[in-house]
Amino acid sequence: MKWEVSIINSDIIERIKKANPKGLCMRKFKADFIVDDLDFSQLQIGNIIPINGKILMIDQVGKSCYEGCVLHDNNLDCPLRDGCAFGHWLQQEKKK
Repeated sequence: MKWEVSIINSDIIERIKKANPKGLCMRKFKADFIVDDLDFSQLQIGNIIPINGKILMIDQVGKSCYEGCVLHDNNLDCPLRDGCAFGHWLQQEKKK
């Protein structure tokens, strides 16, 4: 499934910058929104998050890993496993 929106916590960006070695996804992951102080461990599918006047529904929390990634294959920590989320925009109801 292709997500409309990806979000990541700013501290995860810093972890990715400092990571050595870097995993496959770390090199190509681009977040649509970088947020501060959002506890991704508390996010669940179906959660609603207001962003810039729109409403984002969470469809996936964390990123799946792939065989062939140095982090996955060597059982190393990847910040994207639990530091990002994906979702889609909900239509806002028109005010009556």
